[in-house]
Amino acid sequence: FKAGLTAEPQMRRFNATSPAGAPLFKGGLIEVLDSSKPIRLKPFKGMMLETELAFKTAQPITEALKDESALKALIATVHPAVEVPQLFFADMGKVDFFEIVASAIGSKIFLAGGSFSLAEVDPDTVKVRLTLNGDVVNEGAATDALDGQWKALLWLVNSMLERGYKIEAGQYLLTG
Repeated sequence: FKAGLTAEPQMRRFNATSPAGAPLFKGGLIEVLDSSKPIRLKPFKGMMLETELAFKTAQPITEALKDESALKALIATVHPAVEVPQLFFADMGKVDFFEIVASAIGSKIFLAGGSFSLAEVDPDTVKVRLTLNGDVVNEGAATDALDGQWKALLWLVNSMLERGYKIEAGQYLLTG
């Protein structure tokens, strides 16, 4: 599953009163086990790149969670991730929250990198930089998503469960 519109500027841009959540499709997963090998993706209309963190579940999550500590006990690993959503609308300036949600927030492809245990990394301290040929394209802090990764992840888990989705062991959850 993925969270989207988790930063205040995105919420304002699409007139959203809350973040959005949507399924990620297993067929869109590319696990990057060797980061020294290039990944080639065929370009498509509406292709975007988003740097994120992915959390892999240790066990099924079957009921709403009360707090971040309960959530942390259910997470096996954290991974650097790049989501490659497809948001292809005739005029992005006219797209609103409901259209973003109806498009599953552009759910298409996501790359999950090597894993880190929660003992190795505090997800809220991660800073990300995306470069192209040595030039910085985008950079940000993990706290850009709902003021913290755990807050964003808790929102995503509870939101997806509330909508009737099942969260299984070994699934990736992207926080936006």
